[in-house]
Amino acid sequence: MLDRFSKREKLFLLAGFLIVGLTLYYLLLFSPLREETANSRQQLENLEREYEDYLSQIEDIPRLEEELEELEEEVGIADEAEGPDRKENVLDFLDEGLARHDLNLRSYSPESAEDGDFVHLQLAGSYHGLLDFIGRSYEHYPRLKAEEMYINMEENVLEIEILLFLED
Repeated sequence: MLDRFSKREKLFLLAGFLIVGLTLYYLLLFSPLREETANSRQQLENLEREYEDYLSQIEDIPRLEEELEELEEEVGIADEAEGPDRKENVLDFLDEGLARHDLNLRSYSPESAEDGDFVHLQLAGSYHGLLDFIGRSYEHYPRLKAEEMYINMEENVLEIEILLFLED
């Protein structure tokens, strides 16, 4: 079959097959490998950047620990400041809160226990006033826990009876 072609035609056929073969190699093997290599390099650069970020964070650990110690000392100082006259602070807060939210204090009875102080309150006022007062109480005194709460609506006035526990 190849005998029918001249030497020149055989060279053209060989060159054509060679070009088709090289094109297929480029499209099917070389190009995808080159793209995969570029993706791998990008991933490696991202990992190196991430590694450098982690190293800088590790270098910041001693400084952050010092800041944490300072903050813990400040919190400790604040707790000590609340210590002996804490009941007076709560009373001042109650007086201010009752006046601000137009609430009526119907009953107040403090009690002491080994692990903290109890305060039994009966308050009357608007829904929003009572809700805001209780929310601000928890913000001001995060160690304040409501042990029992009873709510009653009487003549468009919301009454709340609450037993608060202030942990030591």
